[in-house]
Amino acid sequence: MSKYTREDFDFLKQLGKGAYSEVFLTKYKKSGTHYATKVIKKDFVIKEKKINTVKMEKEVLNMLSHPNIISLFCTYQDKDHLYFVLELAPGGELAGIIEKYGPLSLDASRFYMAELIMGLEHIHSKNILHRDLKPENLILSEDLHLKITDFGTAKILKLTKPLTSDGEEFEEPVLYVKGTFVGTAHYVSPEILKDLPQSESSDIWALGCILYNFLTGKQLFDGESQYLIFQKITAIEREGLIIDDEEDLDPVAVDFIRQVCAFEAENRLGSRQRGGMSSLKQHPFFEGINFDVLQQMVPPLINERYAVSLNDRWSKFLMKNENVVYTALVIKRRRFTAKKRQLILTDKPRILYIDPEKMIVKGIIPWSNELYVVKKNSREFHIQTVEEVKEQQKSKRM
Repeated sequence: MSKYTREDFDFLKQLGKGAYSEVFLTKYKKSGTHYATKVIKKDFVIKEKKINTVKMEKEVLNMLSHPNIISLFCTYQDKDHLYFVLELAPGGELAGIIEKYGPLSLDASRFYMAELIMGLEHIHSKNILHRDLKPENLILSEDLHLKITDFGTAKILKLTKPLTSDGEEFEEPVLYVKGTFVGTAHYVSPEILKDLPQSESSDIWALGCILYNFLTGKQLFDGESQYLIFQKITAIEREGLIIDDEEDLDPVAVDFIRQVCAFEAENRLGSRQRGGMSSLKQHPFFEGINFDVLQQMVPPLINERYAVSLNDRWSKFLMKNENVVYTALVIKRRRFTAKKRQLILTDKPRILYIDPEKMIVKGIIPWSNELYVVKKNSREFHIQTVEEVKEQQKSKRM
């Protein structure tokens, strides 16, 4: 029985609503920490025979722990509802960002695909399939790092001898899940449509569809109905993969899409037969990416339109004709305190730090030619100001 109840949380506002659940911004009263709480209707779960699905989602979330995967704080229930208290990622869905601001830049597409691969590698290391990877299920944290979410259709792979579409048993036991149809039409793999066993390669297929969406804002496979979308997916067995506007895309990105969207699951880059997830990291598309330090990196600018929106968000702190050049959420440490601050560099130039919750200026770092940054380690830096240099020189003379 859970030690938490609804009384432990303040429900602040609704973030989203689905057929059988709602998501709320909540605050844990004891710590003041904010979460996204998914509230599921019990009567719907029972009526639609979704009990095992909800249990699976909870089990899977408890098995996973990775910076690029949304984390589960706790679950609890009352008479009418089940509650999943999840890590809050206020940066929004990548699907919504693409819809509002347009396709991602090439650098942002590369970075977020790298983070997606890192998260997916962890999922697969636990013998889990996500089965519904798409930009709607990729959300950004407060510091704009990617988080994989929505494990409602996830399954745990089982070692067994499945049947092929011809009714023949595999020669050797393999990890697979039964070929039931799940997912979103634009991102489903051919084996799902052919009712064949699903493996890690079924998730890998979605990576190519997602990267194309990152780069173009469009779907790799599109049509006026699910049937027409499925026809385009299955047609690549005969006609090969046709990529619209291929000549306008980065050729190395196109090669990555082709390699992960091979029709046969075992031929896909990243499949067990082709070197596993590590082979994805070695593709030339990720040249210059150090997968080991992604979490310490500042994400690239999403695109130019998103950059303009930064001016809108922080406009109250800007002077006339002043523009945001760069901004990031940081932890400002001073002696025994550590507080979240939005660091903003403008083209004046000026450096401001803002309390992002109260939306007030907490300080301005004076700009001068003597201003410089001291890197302490991969995660920490110190901005050395003129005043600090003078204080140090004064202390030495005393």
